[in-house]
Amino acid sequence: MEDVNVQLATERRKEQRFQVLDRAIAILNIGSNSVRLGKIVDVSYSGLAFDYLHLDAKVPKKKLDDEVGELSLNILTEDGCMVLGGVGVRKVNVRSLPREDKVYVTIPTFRCGVHFDGLSSSQKEQLGDFLLRHAVHCA
Repeated sequence: MEDVNVQLATERRKEQRFQVLDRAIAILNIGSNSVRLGKIVDVSYSGLAFDYLHLDAKVPKKKLDDEVGELSLNILTEDGCMVLGGVGVRKVNVRSLPREDKVYVTIPTFRCGVHFDGLSSSQKEQLGDFLLRHAVHCA
């Protein structure tokens, strides 16, 4: 019973999630001063989650929550092709990953979840094509 409650409490997505099969990169622009770049973990028609390294040697004093500016997102495939560019997003959450989930145990690693804001029909089509070619439905 407890496991069901935990799952219900953490899963808020209304859309099916897809795991990215190939490496795909999310580039989150925060205003004109900050950028977060990382590997996409999963994606849906309403948003995505990506893991990024904080390359400063210590945990950042300034969290994504504290940074101000308009958020926009780009998605690139591992061969450098732009899938989506300049998509408006809003941050859903940012959390530090446990040591065992980190790519490099000595570098602070975070998972960021974003929600797409107002995708155009063309962007929805591009996202659908990306999901068909580069992703598989999560169980």
